[in-house]
Amino acid sequence: LPRAEQVACIEQALKAALDDVQSLDDDRILRLFLGVVRATLRTGYFQRQEGLVREYINYKFDCARVPELPKPRPYREIFVYSPRVEGIHLRFGPVARGGLRWSDRREDFRTEVLGLVKAQMVKNTVIVPVGSKGGFFVKRPPVGGDREAQLAEG
Repeated sequence: LPRAEQVACIEQALKAALDDVQSLDDDRILRLFLGVVRATLRTGYFQRQEGLVREYINYKFDCARVPELPKPRPYREIFVYSPRVEGIHLRFGPVARGGLRWSDRREDFRTEVLGLVKAQMVKNTVIVPVGSKGGFFVKRPPVGGDREAQLAEG
């Protein structure tokens, strides 16, 4: 079957299975997960490094299609996860200007980055109408733990 037909069959099977979910909370959560899967544009999951699975995974989302994502909704969001680091990149348009930052806020670095990109968009409105910003949190820093050691490690 062509890919579009395969996707349609899988979605139909998932929707049928969701009809059997008894709890309203469980049903809502599962449908939100399905919405996030539908909003996924790309992933690096299937890429290999020297034939092996990579130590990290990444997803690119079309935020307009992510259900119940609060405003402001970025144009695109990229999420990277590994045992050692987590990161995001928020873009508010196809052409956007921004940068990267380290965060020390493990639980809400996305909120921090979202606040920074909103402030940046106000500041740079005349130059570029929309902004972007990336941020990451190092979960397992190298011994010594200072940022210079992290930079040296790559």
